[in-house]
Amino acid sequence: MNDITLVTDHAQLKTLAGTAVSLYESGLLPKAIKTPQAATMIMLRGIELGLPAVASLGLIHVVEGKTELAGTTMQALLQRAGIAIQTIDSTSEICRLRMSRRIGDFDVAEEYQFSISEAKAAGLTGKDNWRGYAKDMLYWRALSRGARRIGADVIHGCYVTGEIADAPEVVKIETVSVESVDTPTVPMIEAAPEPAAPTYAERIALAASVADLSLIGAELSNS
Repeated sequence: MNDITLVTDHAQLKTLAGTAVSLYESGLLPKAIKTPQAATMIMLRGIELGLPAVASLGLIHVVEGKTELAGTTMQALLQRAGIAIQTIDSTSEICRLRMSRRIGDFDVAEEYQFSISEAKAAGLTGKDNWRGYAKDMLYWRALSRGARRIGADVIHGCYVTGEIADAPEVVKIETVSVESVDTPTVPMIEAAPEPAAPTYAERIALAASVADLSLIGAELSNS
């Protein structure tokens, strides 16, 4: 795998942020990208993964702060890193993949699968893409499952497109507090509002050194 060039230079980061503004103002970015700052973050994430910065805007999606990749992009990253992907079984009922790579002095090979029964249990099969393209959807889910295990160092925790949005919601249990009738009511004193934190764009503009920019870049990549 080729070395990944990280943006650590003050001028480079400012150029990237300026490019993001220009692209955003063009009106041609995906609708999900709402701000130039979001475009900057996506391009930085793409650079870390070894993807072209501008191409990343169409290949990377951020959902609930996590990164999703198009299935073909995830597969390309794995194969570029020397991870072989063999299809053992691929139907509308189940997909089984064998993924192998060399790690140090060892050859590692494992099988990963995703079945339609798992999709049904997760409530996925009622969606249009699953009804019409179950075979493809099972393949991408099996690939994503294997990628996060045998290729964790390649995709850095990314998911395949739609995987986060399709995840079952966590059930929240509300707790009800019972107040005693003998307890006097104490008036609540509202705390003074805290000043708004500066945006990443403001911090980039005010950065005085490469070290400051590196810190901002690290925060963006971990968000």
